[in-house]
Amino acid sequence: MPVHQPMSIMPPAKTVRVRLEKADINGDGRLSVKELKKLFKEMGSNWPGVRTWLCMRNADGDGDGEISASEMDNLVAYILNWTGA
Repeated sequence: MPVHQPMSIMPPAKTVRVRLEKADINGDGRLSVKELKKLFKEMGSNWPGVRTWLCMRNADGDGDGEISASEMDNLVAYILNWTGA
């Protein structure tokens, strides 16, 4: 049985990844602009649309408008960079 760690004591990258995985509302394994924007609104961003655009611009390597599993590491790294974690 896996040990569950509360998000507050998980490493920052793991915490971000868990939040992103939960943001995948339709469960397709990809994050859409709509899903990311909703997440940033829930996190209290003053500019969720801008934050989403910046994330997509920096992490969506194939330019398809969604963050796939293979692009998730890029998104996590980008988010950690601008949050200073």
